[in-house]
Amino acid sequence: GYGFARLGDEGYTAAMTDLGLEPRTYLCGDDVASGEVVVRRILEDDPATTSLVTLNEAALEGVYRGLTRHGRAVPRDFSVVGVAASPWAEQVTPPLTAADIPAKEMSRVAVDLMMRRLRSPAAPPRHVLLKPLITLRASTGRCRPVPGSEPEPAFPDFALNSFDSGFRV
Repeated sequence: GYGFARLGDEGYTAAMTDLGLEPRTYLCGDDVASGEVVVRRILEDDPATTSLVTLNEAALEGVYRGLTRHGRAVPRDFSVVGVAASPWAEQVTPPLTAADIPAKEMSRVAVDLMMRRLRSPAAPPRHVLLKPLITLRASTGRCRPVPGSEPEPAFPDFALNSFDSGFRV
């Protein structure tokens, strides 16, 4: 049941680490309320967060609601990317940028693997990993920085002895 989530977490963690970023993962129930709760936790842990990746289709509406409750507009203030079947990705507003679950290909491969197993029961099990298509929709974009999260501007280093205001005392 949860092998998909484990593999997704491993891929996310590896990609973040490769980029020199700190991966943060959160468990979330499969319902709207859990989506709202996880957004609250994310923003409590790091208010400057401007994006998330979700593998949980059932919590999408709650994720969007949670962001709205915290004053974040998707994609102006916050980007959301998911791994989701097209109907889920298209029913939220704005539609979710997502790695689409290749259901037809999964079904074809499953039937092929089952037939191979029936023909050769002693053959070792096979593991098939499919590459999904990424569909860019409206949930991602360049986000505005969260107020207070930007570094302080650097002030020019004025040498007082070379500063001449034009005034004489």
